[in-house]
Amino acid sequence: GDISRAVFVSPTGSNMNAGTRDAPYLTIGKALSVAAISGIKDQVLVDAGTYQEQVFLVNGVSVAGGYERALGWQRTQFAIPRVVWGQASSGRVVAMQGTNINQPTLLEQIEVEAQAPNTAGTTIYGMHCAQCSGLTIRRCTIRATDGVSGVPGSPGSNGANGGNGGNGG
Repeated sequence: GDISRAVFVSPTGSNMNAGTRDAPYLTIGKALSVAAISGIKDQVLVDAGTYQEQVFLVNGVSVAGGYERALGWQRTQFAIPRVVWGQASSGRVVAMQGTNINQPTLLEQIEVEAQAPNTAGTTIYGMHCAQCSGLTIRRCTIRATDGVSGVPGSPGSNGANGGNGGNGG
């Protein structure tokens, strides 16, 4: 990524920080919201680690993992950030989502996992993006875990009466 156009995120950061290399934000969501209103930042560079948050993608702001803060924000194939979310809203869990992403927006080298809550009837999406023709997903793993068992169904109705038997022989 281009450092001059980037906002930085690390699991050891703070959302009270400035989002720089030396003072990264704690959450991807905070970095995306700051980038969206900045007018000059269009990249969120994410340190390896786990992020317990729901992420709402922003049109024209790319999110790239694979960075190691401990190595001076060097990029490696082994530095995989992981977004995990398991809280239901309106009967569904969505770990990462976007709407109207029509400008070039890259999601790269990140794992995304939606986890099932213990609530029957919940739909689980690793990612849901509506009208997202500008979104490119590269080297990501996106998954939704198995849901929980549904509620038992109601008993069926009685079958129809049988007809008369034939003559004996």
